[in-house]
Order: sequence, then structure tokens, then C-alpha cells
Amino acid sequence: MCADGAGKRMVDQAREAFDGDVHILVNNAGIIRDRSFAKMNEKEWHDVVDVHLNGMFSVTHALWPYLLKQDYGRIINTSSYSGIYGAFGQANYATCKMGVLGFTKTLALEGRKKNIRVNAIAPVAGTAMTETVMPQEAVDKLSPEYVSALVTYLAHEWCMETGQIFEVGGGHVSKLRLQRSKGINFKDLEELSPETLS
Repeated sequence: MCADGAGKRMVDQAREAFDGDVHILVNNAGIIRDRSFAKMNEKEWHDVVDVHLNGMFSVTHALWPYLLKQDYGRIINTSSYSGIYGAFGQANYATCKMGVLGFTKTLALEGRKKNIRVNAIAPVAGTAMTETVMPQEAVDKLSPEYVSALVTYLAHEWCMETGQIFEVGGGHVSKLRLQRSKGINFKDLEELSPETLS
């Protein structure tokens, strides 16, 4: 489990360093424990959940009252392509990164009236974590600096985006959206059956 009070200690240290003011939070802590689901053990599952979800909760929950009180805040949560699209051998990691999106969208709704903007990024970057799963040539071409401009924009006071998901990396930035098909309306329950849905 995430160490008791770890998030509060981090927020207290930041507030002390910045004379009581903290306006921006970037949740970016992460680990991977890649293994196919059939071979994954409970520790590999829980370790990843603890860092990505419990860690994000701990720090954000500790900072949230201050953001509400000051009527201002910017939070950027780090998701992943694996969470959005799935990835072989990453059931633990992908589950957490999709959870980041639900967390982001919910806090965006809860913070909107208090000028707290909450967004998520799904970056592709050459980092210490990704160099274990990417060829070195790809790591070299995917500098983290390509992600920095978007994070700076989302953290800025004039950014009004909230509840959004952005894919970013290697010079590409795009906003992701969920899309619903036109669907089918059934007049009554008798019409709705496995056969009519096929």
C-alpha cells in the first residue's frame, strides 16, 4: 500500500518551499511490471496499482483542499497509450492508466466551479521506464522535451481545457475523444433480443 501520509508529506514540503502556494500538480510517478496475464502474480498487480492509482490519489487528495480554498489549480495526470488501447503483457499497467482517465474526468467536473482544471496526457517518450521496452533508436527519437510544451500549456493560468485527454510524443499532439455510434432504438422489450442485435 501507499505509505500512510506520503501524499500529505509531499504537499507539505512543496507548500513550505513555495511559501504556502502550490497551484500545479503533475502526477507522473510510474513503474512497469510487464508480464502476460497468465503469468502475472498478485504482487506484480498490486505494486503497479499502488504507484499509479494509490500514489496519484494520495498526493492529489492532500492538495485538493488547498486548491479549493484558493479557487485555482491545474492538475495534469499521466495516462498511457496502453490504458487507452490495451497492450499485451500490461494488464496491470493498462488498467491503472485507464483508471487515470476516470479520475481525471471526475475531478474535472468537481473542480470546474473552483477554477481547477484537470487534464490527462498519454505521452510517448524515451525515459528510464520506456527504455526497457523500446529499442534505443526509438528512445533517442522520442525526447521528453516533445511532451513539455503541452504540459506547460495545460499548467498555465489561461488554459481553460478541463477533463480532456491528449496524446503527445515525437512532435505530435492530438486531443482524444470518446465517440458513441448512432445506435438502435427498440420500441419494446420483445424486439430486443440477441438475434436483433446480431
